[in-house]
Amino acid sequence: MSRESAYRLRSRCGAEGFAAAWDRVLTPPGSGRIRAPRPDFRKVTNEALLRRLETGLVQPVIYQGKMTNMRRKADNFALFRLLRRGAVIARLAGPEGWDQ
Repeated sequence: MSRESAYRLRSRCGAEGFAAAWDRVLTPPGSGRIRAPRPDFRKVTNEALLRRLETGLVQPVIYQGKMTNMRRKADNFALFRLLRRGAVIARLAGPEGWDQ
């Protein structure tokens, strides 16, 4: 299945079970955080991208057909998106500016 097909199925009416299973698989063990399905699509805010940049992505480790572990992976997409928006530079500069 392509990425686009998976996202289309996730957002389809009546596919709440698929979206819930998707969220459950990608939730780190022991975090207790399962995202509720959102009925609307929103653009990703700078705060959400910064959070993804700080926490990274969760990637399941598959060995011999079974999920054996979860690992965090850097979210380069969030970094590049923030750089395009200029949000990272503004946050790094802070209220004092660069001359500190």
